[in-house]
Amino acid sequence: MRKALLITLFSVSVLALNAGAETIWLDIQNHDYTPRHLYVPVGTTVKWTNYDGATHTVTENNNMFNSGALTSGQTFTYTFNTVGNYDYYCIPHPYMVGTVYVRATSEVPVLISAVPVSGPVVIPGGGGSFAYQAQGTSQVSQNLTPTYWTKVYYPNNTFFQTFQKSVPLPAGATRGATLYQNVAGSAPAGAYHFFAFLGTNPDSAIGWAHFDFTKSATLSGGAVGDWEAALLSDWSDPAGELTAAAVPRGSVHLWNAPEPFNPSTTINYSLPEDGLVRLEVFNLRGARVATLVEGQVAAGQHQATFDASGLPSGLYLYRLSTGATVVSQKMLLLK
Repeated sequence: MRKALLITLFSVSVLALNAGAETIWLDIQNHDYTPRHLYVPVGTTVKWTNYDGATHTVTENNNMFNSGALTSGQTFTYTFNTVGNYDYYCIPHPYMVGTVYVRATSEVPVLISAVPVSGPVVIPGGGGSFAYQAQGTSQVSQNLTPTYWTKVYYPNNTFFQTFQKSVPLPAGATRGATLYQNVAGSAPAGAYHFFAFLGTNPDSAIGWAHFDFTKSATLSGGAVGDWEAALLSDWSDPAGELTAAAVPRGSVHLWNAPEPFNPSTTINYSLPEDGLVRLEVFNLRGARVATLVEGQVAAGQHQATFDASGLPSGLYLYRLSTGATVVSQKMLLLK
């Protein structure tokens, strides 16, 4: 039996796009459709935007749909209400080809969700960050190792890619992770569209999801921060979260909860033997903001509390050193 995908929906445009009746954006750039091959549930609307200087078309092989001439910046939308394979091409440049594979929801290769940890996501004018949880469920009988990648679309519809990483996805399995996305202070105010994909970037998307976020103002006087993105927890079975009882013996382990946090979190660590321990917290500039443990610690499970009441929101690194072993992890403060 295929595993069901459980998705929590917020009231602010948090969409699990494999449910159908949603819209996905495709790009026309460098004389190519991106992605060329797209799997969608029946009822999905596909929106193509031309980012090239040249004129292109989106023309189905049997003329079921035809965009006509699309100049730079123009868009074409089409809703797929019937299961099937839809091959299309560009009339002025026939080497440009693509296919939309329309399936029942239960037949889409991978179900994927992307949901902010706390919503709605509103980024202040000076920039900021948000955490979100991504989850994919395989609906096929073979093991996959797709690429997970994300795109952010600006209010003016221009876009860029922010993150990419391979994800082992066994047949019929579910894998999830918590990720962090920074938003630059120089980014303009307005509504943004955040898309997550699984597939072969940029050729094929076998699963995808999206949510919206807002930036309240534009920072005057230059950029603060950038569009850094990172994993806060690696891809794993959502039912197998790391706990003290699950930590194997014979090695050093380090994790924190809650994650993300505000204003404090508990850092848990396990030691296979007695030793001198140093547990420190750093910001992304490499400056140490706290030393939580420094001294002799017995073997076993231990905890230390990190209070970030006086620190700004953002990504922090915590590092444990004992003997020749150094282990580090990321954590996200969201205020």
